[in-house]
Amino acid sequence: MAGAAPLSVIVTAHRRSTYLRAAVESALHQTLPRSRYEVLVTKDFVDPELDRFLAEAGIRVVPYAEPGLGPMYLRAALEAEGEILLFLDDDDLFEPTKLAVTERIFREDPDLTYFHHWYLPIDERGRLLDPSSYRGAERRHRLQVGSLRLPGPEAVARLKPLPELAADFCGSCTVVRRDLILDARSYCADPDMNAPDTFLFFSALLSGRTLAIDPMALSRYRLHAANHSRPRSPEERARWHERIDRSYRLILRMAEAEGPPAVVREAEALLLLHRIDRALEDPGVSRAEVRALYRQGRRLIGTHRWNARTRAFGHRGLLLLLSLYAISPRIAGATRNRWRSWGPGPAQ
Repeated sequence: MAGAAPLSVIVTAHRRSTYLRAAVESALHQTLPRSRYEVLVTKDFVDPELDRFLAEAGIRVVPYAEPGLGPMYLRAALEAEGEILLFLDDDDLFEPTKLAVTERIFREDPDLTYFHHWYLPIDERGRLLDPSSYRGAERRHRLQVGSLRLPGPEAVARLKPLPELAADFCGSCTVVRRDLILDARSYCADPDMNAPDTFLFFSALLSGRTLAIDPMALSRYRLHAANHSRPRSPEERARWHERIDRSYRLILRMAEAEGPPAVVREAEALLLLHRIDRALEDPGVSRAEVRALYRQGRRLIGTHRWNARTRAFGHRGLLLLLSLYAISPRIAGATRNRWRSWGPGPAQ
């Protein structure tokens, strides 16, 4: 490729090759001329047939064998030639216009550092599903709110009154400027970073530059039994919760070191809400732990994370349920069921 491509598509594959070829083909079959972007694949396995396909298609492969998804993202970003990075999970797909739309949006706003759009859900065979079949509430919220531009200094304040938009969900819906990752490389390089999509969102909040959140669907999100974000067994979920907890603690440390108090409070709410998810999934959770969550939650009323997630309960309603959870097993069960029935949760 002569000269640096303005856009770099980074396809990430972690211990899975089943859908990777389809993902790469979706990145190659774009309305944007191929000369205006590059495609990289970063993966932690060898597959001779797939590797031949990638070589024949002129795809650069960035081998990866270290723990943590954050380091995988960082290594690929360091190898990328483009200023704009578009991530694509191995089991997802790009719509044919994704790169053309992305190029236009970033060209029109030099201050834009983070762009997050929506997706169309598909099944394991690639067939389109009902658009509201997964995270339907967030999709409705996006359609109601419309296209958002959040100037850096005002981003958190403008997010506060809004409903849950899932603006840090799904790497395949996330586009960033390359320097966003490089400026936070010490945190991204940590092997405990296994929530790269949320890491990128908070890095953008800390950057002081513009974020864009849009309801348009430019990717396809595949729902299947082996999806890493949908662990099923109790053992898998316990390991998943621990990985995410470590990642969110790292994001909180980054916010405390780099950001204004408003972003720190959002990171605190992120971690607390995950711990509430975890506690309410575990019938054996101690009352002392729930009381601690109750005390922490009282401090976080007013953050966007807390407001959006507790909207159905009411802020103080959730706190009341948490306080009663600690004294009544019957209410504990009802609280768990209520939380699961409305909240997006870690794995629907």
